[in-house]
Amino acid sequence: MVPFLFSEEAHYFCGYVNSSLFRLAVKSYSVHGTGGFGFLHTLGNVKVLSYINEDQNCVELAKLYSRAHENAPKGYSGDESAQAELRDSAKQIDRTARLLGLSEEKLQNIYRSLKELKGE
Repeated sequence: MVPFLFSEEAHYFCGYVNSSLFRLAVKSYSVHGTGGFGFLHTLGNVKVLSYINEDQNCVELAKLYSRAHENAPKGYSGDESAQAELRDSAKQIDRTARLLGLSEEKLQNIYRSLKELKGE
């Protein structure tokens, strides 16, 4: 379990670890079939930048994930509007990868790599 004092920190963390960038890092690090994503040791090997309240990128990521979290129950129950909102939130969350200085081209490379790892 990862403890947080404030909901903004928790939403930031969840947005970060649900981003395509983090998923690619975990898939690259983990051995297929071992459930590596679920183990806390992954957090010791794949860096998550700390939440900084004054950093607008951190605040924005927390808000985006909070919105996605609110839409998830409707989206998973078949609400097409909520599903579209979730897809939009996921794209916007990935764009906050600019926290790490990633260009749009690098983000597209991450998407391609994730598709390759899925066998698409």
